[in-house]
Amino acid sequence: MPLQHPNNHCLFPFKHLTALVWVDELLKHYPSANVYVVGGAVRDALRGVPLHDLDLVVTGVLMKDLAEWLQSHGIVKLEGSRFGVFGFIPYANPRNPKIEIALPRTEISTQQDGGYKNFSVQSDPFLPIEEDLRRRDFTVNAMAWEWRTETLIDPCGGEQDLKARIIRAVGDPLARLKEDSTRILRAIRFACALSATIEPKTWHAIETLAPRLAHTDSHGRPLVAHQMVGQELLRMFVADPPRAYELLTFAHVNKVLWDGLPLAVPKTSVTDPTLIFALCGKDTDPPRYDAWLKHWRLAVNRKAIRVALLVHQHGLQKFSSAEIERTFLPHRALLVPFLQETKNARAAERLLSVFRASALPPILTGDDLLAQGFSPGPEFRRLLDTVRSAELDGRPIPSLHQLLAKES
Repeated sequence: MPLQHPNNHCLFPFKHLTALVWVDELLKHYPSANVYVVGGAVRDALRGVPLHDLDLVVTGVLMKDLAEWLQSHGIVKLEGSRFGVFGFIPYANPRNPKIEIALPRTEISTQQDGGYKNFSVQSDPFLPIEEDLRRRDFTVNAMAWEWRTETLIDPCGGEQDLKARIIRAVGDPLARLKEDSTRILRAIRFACALSATIEPKTWHAIETLAPRLAHTDSHGRPLVAHQMVGQELLRMFVADPPRAYELLTFAHVNKVLWDGLPLAVPKTSVTDPTLIFALCGKDTDPPRYDAWLKHWRLAVNRKAIRVALLVHQHGLQKFSSAEIERTFLPHRALLVPFLQETKNARAAERLLSVFRASALPPILTGDDLLAQGFSPGPEFRRLLDTVRSAELDGRPIPSLHQLLAKES
């Protein structure tokens, strides 16, 4: 892990990013202001990996003044008045991803029930950046890079924990995870993504609070939205499927998330989310697994997964080549690697054989049958499939007359 001195300009390349060319102009306009790069961008810069999301905190400027300046220099959307976060796309480089810009703020959980919406949020443009960082979830995410002085601000020891590959809650772990139950899954996700261990007190808090992921409010609504659970599951399984499965099981989170569902976690370096979850579900009941994917709003191609499980559990022997072309080839981008991972060479070769032959244009089309007076229906489809299968298989093509004579 390439951790270096925080003043190393190669380590912290933020001033050279085209997405941030406007920052110096903002600071010139507001001499008492300061800008801080925070969160994941600082963590990733310390690790020497490509930057993804850019989150900034601006101090010393009132919200209305900051909003006016940003609106004159780009496209601005207030992401939520309760958080005081702006989504900003600068005119100077509009093809860059949206940048999140916030005032420093404090957050106090109002109910301590783990619902991520149950917070009292107070934005304060004059709040020291250290106080903003101390409200964050884990020490590796509680660092900031100060634009004016080009220094790292690290009040919680995040750099040292990142170097040691330790996931540690900021402050009291039990209190911090009680505030927001999604942090249970985020801790595991970061442990997978950073190849890190979770320090004992934070791990104890995860084990203690795991049942909260299944809690609902007084109206029967989940305290943690299913989509948010699905997003965290997806990210941790993409990062390291075996480790994610292991940590979720050891923390008994699996009892909440997939109790009784027989997942088969891939041991390979697969990174495609749909392929990962197709492999995870290869030994499950397809309708039940599909319902599980839908329940947690997992952002995967569920139809392709259903097809993959159908092939895995029943093979391709009972399907004609025309049926394979129609039903399975549209999902070959998933099916080919899926069959390779499951070592189903016979099905893979059959699929590829049909794929190679599918470049041939159909000899008999639906328009041909319509011209002969046929109406769409089971017989219509049978005639098309019989001719197309013979063509794909390299067998003699029966004439329509032969097909009708055989049927009679």
